Amino acid sequence: MRHKIENMVIRFLVVMTTILLAALTYNKLTAQALLLMPNDGYWYTYTTDNAILYDDGYTSDYDNNGLGALTIYPSFSSSKIRADILFFDIEYGSTCSWDVLEIYDGEDFTNLMGSYCGTSIPPQFTSTHPTGALTFFWSTDGSITYPGFEIRISEFGNALPIDLVYFTAEAKTNKVEIEWKVAQEVNNDYFEIQKSINCLDWEVIARKDGLGTHNFTLTYNYIDYKPFFGVTYYRLKQVDYDGNYETFQPVSVIINREDLEVIKIVNLMGQEVDEHYKGIVLHIYSNGTMTKVRQ
Repeated sequence: MRHKIENMVIRFLVVMTTILLAALTYNKLTAQALLLMPNDGYWYTYTTDNAILYDDGYTSDYDNNGLGALTIYPSFSSSKIRADILFFDIEYGSTCSWDVLEIYDGEDFTNLMGSYCGTSIPPQFTSTHPTGALTFFWSTDGSITYPGFEIRISEFGNALPIDLVYFTAEAKTNKVEIEWKVAQEVNNDYFEIQKSINCLDWEVIARKDGLGTHNFTLTYNYIDYKPFFGVTYYRLKQVDYDGNYETFQPVSVIINREDLEVIKIVNLMGQEVDEHYKGIVLHIYSNGTMTKVRQ
């Protein structure tokens, strides 16, 4: 029967599409996705960290002459898919050749973990494949039908990309000192320091290389020599080697005029003057900004 679906997959150019799903609340505490096992001869894929997989009959008996496969990938590259069988009632045969659920380690039919029918609850399954995926194969014949199965899908072993202890920004004379500490990093490529005047439009002002993977505390810092006047927001973005990223909550800093150094005073004719000049002048600050002042 495995060869049958493999031939069908080739014949249909390995149709990879998202299976029809609907959100449901499995209990009062956890919202989970609802997945239905395909029985149309196609091979589907899905990515999730929290779902319930049912046979194609859902709350009623499954259909006759069903055939399909579903590969489930974890949401994070460092995770593995885990499957816990909550309910199982499939037509029994000594070799499971009538109706059968097969579970494979990975994203193809290479590593069979088991073929199951009857009413005995299969064991827990956790992927050991580099992709973290499990593949489910489903086949039924043309005779009687049974209630089917219910499988909880979850992730195992997901590690946070960084464990951020703190992120701070402090105004000093002519600058803002930014510092952050991490307790660990997992596949961390780099950090971005971003700033904004409205918390909506963000400008990348610096990039700091990460240290890959480690489990010790480490402090990073950066100095912004061109802060804005008034309120400035700073935030940290962390990017993995695979392009996944996490953006943390911003912090704010208030920059007053007196916090910046005046490097030049010019009159309205563009002539440089000193602090004893009387009239309207332009104060040019160390961060390149300027303001009109009456002396």
